[in-house]
Amino acid sequence: MEFKLSASNAALSGLLYDCCNSESDQIGFLIGKTAVTMEVVINDSQEPSSKKVVSTDILSTLPVSVFSFYNAAGTIIEDQLRHLIGHLPEQIVGWYVYRRNSVNSLSLRDSLIDRQLRKMIADRDGKFFIVCVVSEQKDNNSTIEIEYTFYGRNRTGYVPIKVFVDNLAESGIDFKKSSSVVERLDLFRKIDLDKAFKDDMPKFIEHYQEEVGSIFQHLSVELCQSEEEIIKLKSRLKKLQPESESDCQLQQFNHSVTNASGNSHTNHYPMNSGEPCQPVKKQGESNAMQMETEKEPSQNFSQEY
Repeated sequence: MEFKLSASNAALSGLLYDCCNSESDQIGFLIGKTAVTMEVVINDSQEPSSKKVVSTDILSTLPVSVFSFYNAAGTIIEDQLRHLIGHLPEQIVGWYVYRRNSVNSLSLRDSLIDRQLRKMIADRDGKFFIVCVVSEQKDNNSTIEIEYTFYGRNRTGYVPIKVFVDNLAESGIDFKKSSSVVERLDLFRKIDLDKAFKDDMPKFIEHYQEEVGSIFQHLSVELCQSEEEIIKLKSRLKKLQPESESDCQLQQFNHSVTNASGNSHTNHYPMNSGEPCQPVKKQGESNAMQMETEKEPSQNFSQEY
């Protein structure tokens, strides 16, 4: 079985943005969808083989506060969990935890929480449920380093999973700027730094944050619109796929019917718009009809259409 994990740019960026601006540790759920397909591998060296592929796509996140549905020992309170997730259990594909100044790995309490969530939300075997650990480390007051790792559970334990980020231009393992992306430096050039430096430092910081916040809001709207277009194109592609398969089946059926009709003895009718369609007769039938016409020349046959 092969496992594939992908995340949209908006979902991953929103997750990291919420973690950076959180005043304390954070926990939440990953919203998305999971699809199971069978792939047939055919090559010249060996016989055809099939494998099961589980594809999980992360579309958004649902952040909640720490200890909102579990206690300090890691025991989940089921009533509070149902109250938080509401009608989303079928759309939850995993959960994430964010900690400051810690190692980017699962703790013992995280393992206990994950085991209980698999029993309550995930599938029976729990193979389709993932967990993301986000950690933050500060080198100094102005630089923050964020690390995130997605984990999946197998028979031996938790293993890291490679995530593919859905980009508008191309898909890659990490963020990658494509040549087709338009430069947005002109938006940041509009910030008047000279005017801000004339005031004292607190006012400058407040002014700078407002300017950057407005630019970020503008870019967020454009990003949401592009993500909506991607979702619409994906849904349209899924709708067209069964139609193309049905068209191929119809063509195969018509081809088989044509071959069967060519082998059987049937009468063919010529298509003339000016004359009525008459069946093509065999040579014996045409001679018999000619003799009958010679015997009865006075009879005329007409047919109206």
